[in-house]
Formats: sequence, C-alpha cells, structure tokens
Amino acid sequence: MQKYKGLSELTKEYLQGTLCNLSMNYETDDFVNIHIEYTDDIYVYDYCLGINKDTHVRSFFNHDCVGHFSEVHLERNIPFEEAIETYLFAK
Repeated sequence: MQKYKGLSELTKEYLQGTLCNLSMNYETDDFVNIHIEYTDDIYVYDYCLGINKDTHVRSFFNHDCVGHFSEVHLERNIPFEEAIETYLFAK
C-alpha cells in the first residue's frame, strides 16, 4: 500500500481532507473507476471518477458530502483529478 501513499497526500493538498478509503475497480483493461472517501474531521466526503489510462480521458461521477440527515453535492475538482491521473498513470 506504500505505492498509494501519494494519493493520501493529494487528497490533503487538493481537498483539504484525510483519506479514509480508496477503491479502484477496472471495468475494462484500460478504464478504472476510482472511489475516494475522505474526511475533514467533521464530515465524510465521497469523490468518484473514472479514468481511461490509455486516452487519459476522465469521467466525473460525483463529489458529495454525506451527513446523518443530508447529502450535499459538491463541485468537480479538475486539478485534483489531473493530479490523480498523473500519479497513477504517468509514464
């Protein structure tokens, strides 16, 4: 898991949160779905995106803050997505 330590640092830098959970699932050989769960010590957030590792096309799925009684939809963070893609798939 040491390889993915940088994702924790990117989460802190771009989203000002602490990485809690990371899930990466390959739909095909070249397309991966990434789910990042992070917290700011008060709320829990979900950021979901997909990346085609060959074409470098990113698909934004959702960025939400999930509370006990509500869910707030947050904006896309393109610099964060670019940093994740570069970290995982730079040659």
